[in-house]
Amino acid sequence: GKVTFKANGNEPIIVKVQHKKVSVKVGEKGTQNVVTRKITVHMPDGTTKDASQTATFTRTGTKDLVTGTPTWNAWSPAQKLDAYTAPKVDGYTADKSAEKLTVNANDKIAPVDIYYTANDQKVMIKYVDVDDNNKEVKRQSLDGVTDQTVDVNYEAPANYELVAGQNLPGK
Repeated sequence: GKVTFKANGNEPIIVKVQHKKVSVKVGEKGTQNVVTRKITVHMPDGTTKDASQTATFTRTGTKDLVTGTPTWNAWSPAQKLDAYTAPKVDGYTADKSAEKLTVNANDKIAPVDIYYTANDQKVMIKYVDVDDNNKEVKRQSLDGVTDQTVDVNYEAPANYELVAGQNLPGK
């Protein structure tokens, strides 16, 4: 437009302006949040296995170019983390599993530590009479847990003796 100046009394011209805003797209700073459920499996051999699960949330928004301040839209919808079952280890039992879990963008999730307990084991020592067709004459129970080493005390029944040259465990 054009302005014509008067000899006096020229009034100020008021021009209204507003803050320019631009879209903040996914991938830019502040548009992603990763929620992690840390799952550590403590294996019987002393090693650990990381079985952590993550869910990634996104959001968009608008940024005020004058103030630099973003206004955010809502985070993407809740997500489900699958249930987790520890690997099967023969002779051991895991103390827990991780249940299926619904998570939101700002959730803080407690870590899950899974430990194994050695299963009870039993072995029967059978004493057999080699002079009487290997007839069983005594039993002795030996108790322990998986991978445990125990001392064995072979006790021949009364009036018997152990046959020499046997390859017996612990002897």
